[in-house]
Amino acid sequence: SLGLIHKDHALRKGCCWLLEKEVTVYGVRVNAFDNFILLCIILSTACMVIDNPLADPGRFIGRLVAAADQVFAVIFMVEMAIKLVAGGLLFGKDAYLRNPWNYLDGAVVAVSVIGMVPGTSASGGFFKTLRILRAFRPLRAISRFENLRIVVQTMFQSMPGLGTLVLVALLFLLIFSLFF
Repeated sequence: SLGLIHKDHALRKGCCWLLEKEVTVYGVRVNAFDNFILLCIILSTACMVIDNPLADPGRFIGRLVAAADQVFAVIFMVEMAIKLVAGGLLFGKDAYLRNPWNYLDGAVVAVSVIGMVPGTSASGGFFKTLRILRAFRPLRAISRFENLRIVVQTMFQSMPGLGTLVLVALLFLLIFSLFF
């Protein structure tokens, strides 16, 4: 916890309890915190689908989506803070940066924080372009499902072999296009 909060501190214990809290839903034990964050990811994705960058931001739906985006950004910042306090940043078995999926979570939260700075979202250029990275929010759901995580990791591991296959196919197409 950045070396500031001892493992026996009430705040750290509370964050650990919150991360591990399970509830029973229809006879099945589920992690309440993870499911709440997953619901927020789904709702945030729905808001991004509704959002139209070409529409007038003064319209009701534009203001509603912008407000919802701010709320989700705060929720994701709180999630990151809870994980940092509970497990720490680098050291310890549950440290935030020990899980590679948290890199994606941290990047999405950082983009959200930059978007909340006054003047960055209204101005054009680089900061407006960073909002595109919000599209990675749905990918955060991958880290919540073990089977989906395995599929994505397998896809990334097969990329070098697929790249070679695509290169050979392109060479064949080049040869056929030159002679026929």
